[in-house]
Parts: sequence; C-alpha cells; structure tokens
Amino acid sequence: MLYYKKNFKYYRVKGSLLMIIAGVVTFLLYMKSTKPTKVVSVKERVVVHDSDVFTPERLYNYIVECGIKFPDIVYRQALLESGRFSSDIFVCGNNLFGMKVAKQRPTTATGEYKGHAEYRDWRASVQDYALFQSAFMRKYKTEEQYYKALGKSYAEDDSYIRLLKNMSDTLLNKNK
Repeated sequence: MLYYKKNFKYYRVKGSLLMIIAGVVTFLLYMKSTKPTKVVSVKERVVVHDSDVFTPERLYNYIVECGIKFPDIVYRQALLESGRFSSDIFVCGNNLFGMKVAKQRPTTATGEYKGHAEYRDWRASVQDYALFQSAFMRKYKTEEQYYKALGKSYAEDDSYIRLLKNMSDTLLNKNK
C-alpha cells in the first residue's frame, strides 16, 4: 500500500514498488524537516533546527497539519503516553505515543529503544502515528467509535480510554 502525504491515506501498490516509494517519501520528509533555520554558534558549529524544537503547541498544530483524525484525542494520547512529555521513551527515543516498531505497515521509526519505536525527532513520531491511523483506524467516523477501537487494538491498560476521556480541558489548554 502507499499513502498520500497530505492526508496519509493508503492506496494499493505492488510490493517492491511500495518499498521504493516508502523510502523516497521518508527521505523527502526527513529533508523537509531538517533544514537549519538558525545558527547558534559558528565557532562550536552548533545548529539549531527551530522547526524541530518541541513545544506542546507545535505538537498539536502538527497533528492537525498532518490531517490526523480526532486531533484532540491524539493529543491526549501523546500527553498520557509520554507522561506529559517527560518519559524516557519520549525524551531519549522521540516517541510521543508509546508506539512499537511497525511490522505490517510503513514506518518512520529509525530503530528500537527500550522495546518501543525510536524516531529521529518528535515530528517523525507524529508521522508514524498518521501512518498507523491510516492503516488501521481510517474507517472510524465518530469519537466514540475511535475510542472503542483504541481500547481494543491500542491500549494495554483496561483504564486507558477512561483516562483519556477524563483528562480535563484545562490540562489540555495549558499544554497546547
């Protein structure tokens, strides 16, 4: 299958062609997101990529920009899975959603860290979630259907959906 970058929807394509296209798309996404925008110190040759600096606002905006369905739910997942953006899996592995390395769909993961997918930056983690959603969650039309599907296929904890739903809007607005 192949996904269209703008809305991360899948289209059927033959196997080897898929691998070539997935490689090209991943490379292009990497090149787009790694353009340096500000040199901090020429002497030390340290380059800061402003677009790569994580903030909760940038996360939410990027979720929307990627065309991910139910952005408020997905943002809540990022908050919960990353321990409000402080977990080791996020800080060291750039994994916002506690994703494992995908085996049945294209992925932006660069490796594995403590049993979870590792990404080159936080944006690649969001892109991988978009690929996950496009592959497995695209048929759900309402928030309730989406929550139910998450409870069956994503959550490892029986209270996961309750925790997501009970996150206060105050917490969400404070972090966005």
